[in-house]
Amino acid sequence: MNTKHDRDNFLQYLRENGIQAQTHFVPLHSSPFGKNNSKIGSTLNITEKVYETSLRLPLYYNMTEKEMAYIFEVTACFCSSFKFENSILSLIITLSEKSEKG
Repeated sequence: MNTKHDRDNFLQYLRENGIQAQTHFVPLHSSPFGKNNSKIGSTLNITEKVYETSLRLPLYYNMTEKEMAYIFEVTACFCSSFKFENSILSLIITLSEKSEKG
C-alpha cells in the first residue's frame, strides 16, 4: 500500500470479506521497550513508512488451496483500483487477470 490510509482501507476490506489480516509489526524504537532503551535520537522514516503501509495476510501450515485462492482473489479485486509499479501486487494483479482469461 502507498499510505497508512490505503493500508487501513485494505485491512478493513479484507476483514469485511472474512480474511483476518493483521498489521505487520510495531517498530522496536516505537515500542515501550524501545522508547525506554533506544539510543536513537531521531525518527526512522523508512522503518515507520514500512510499518504504516504493510500488513500480513493469513498463512499457515494447513491452509487449503481454496483458502489461498480466495485470499488471492479478494486481494486482487481490491488492488485492481491502484496503480502499482514494480511491486509484488502488480504481479498478483497481472496473474489474476491472466487466470480470468483462461
